[in-house]
Amino acid sequence: MLTHVFVLYLQKAGIDPSALSGEIILTEEKERALAIKLLQFEEALNSVAKEGMPHILCQYLYELAVHSQVSMKLAQCLMQKKK
Repeated sequence: MLTHVFVLYLQKAGIDPSALSGEIILTEEKERALAIKLLQFEEALNSVAKEGMPHILCQYLYELAVHSQVSMKLAQCLMQKKK
């Protein structure tokens, strides 16, 4: 599932997002770090529910935002290189 921002980048690059298929290959370490952080969402929610400590979710969301921002910067750089 692509986020709105990535769909816009694909459209700007002339790529139809609905035409994409196949496996996802993460070539950059920063992409991999974001994917791992996204996979930890369920674990974070379960910890909050089990332990009753909402700060765990806050910390997770902060870390996710940091990883997302780094990935966005990487995507911007990659788009600039293609021009």
